[in-house]
Amino acid sequence: FLIAFLLINCSRSANSIDKKEHLNKREKIELKVDLEKEKKIQTEVDKGHQPWRLEPIDVAYASVRSEFGDNINYEGCSLLQQSDNEAIVRCKSSTRNYLIHLKRLVRPDGIWTAVSIEIGR
Repeated sequence: FLIAFLLINCSRSANSIDKKEHLNKREKIELKVDLEKEKKIQTEVDKGHQPWRLEPIDVAYASVRSEFGDNINYEGCSLLQQSDNEAIVRCKSSTRNYLIHLKRLVRPDGIWTAVSIEIGR
């Protein structure tokens, strides 16, 4: 009986540690990007449509909502880094943090495209 008790408790402790380690890890999702579609969107933006696609926070927010649902508020999103062609935006929900990586794929002054999302707790 004692040996069975120890084995069960040891495996429970190991499972608890594994779960804690998993919670601290980030999961990264590479988003599928259709470059032809992005070029068409750029053409529409050049005509004055969807100007929000020129703002990395707006694109990140739309992308994370599209992928993970409505539990993200725009106010929880902030720009962490931006260069001419790359940006990182953090969006927070009540349970998760998202790092959205964006690039300007069509041209240097063009629209932003979300290329990957890191999920953390």
